[in-house]
Amino acid sequence: MPGSIGGFQSNLFPAMPKMPHAPIGGAVGGAAGADAPQVNFQEALLNSINQVGMQEKQAYAAIESSLVSDEDTQVHAMMAMKKAELAFRTMIQIRNKMVDAYNEIKDMRF
Repeated sequence: MPGSIGGFQSNLFPAMPKMPHAPIGGAVGGAAGADAPQVNFQEALLNSINQVGMQEKQAYAAIESSLVSDEDTQVHAMMAMKKAELAFRTMIQIRNKMVDAYNEIKDMRF
């Protein structure tokens, strides 16, 4: 399906080289506090992408339900579609910012 999350996910990650695994939330210089939550950036990113995918599926289900039954209205389906569209557009903007940052770092001369 064009524009689907699965296609986005497969297009994004193979293009990026493998990066060292670094947790988010630790202090600079390796003196992370014991109470600081450790969040894996890759897992956080994948969870966000999966949430966008779930919103897309909910929008399709709302459309189907509004066509088949009288329980969901077209307004509910439109709201679900707009939420999914907004989430997808936000994810694309974040991806563009990440690619720009990657290219900027790649082009740095030391």
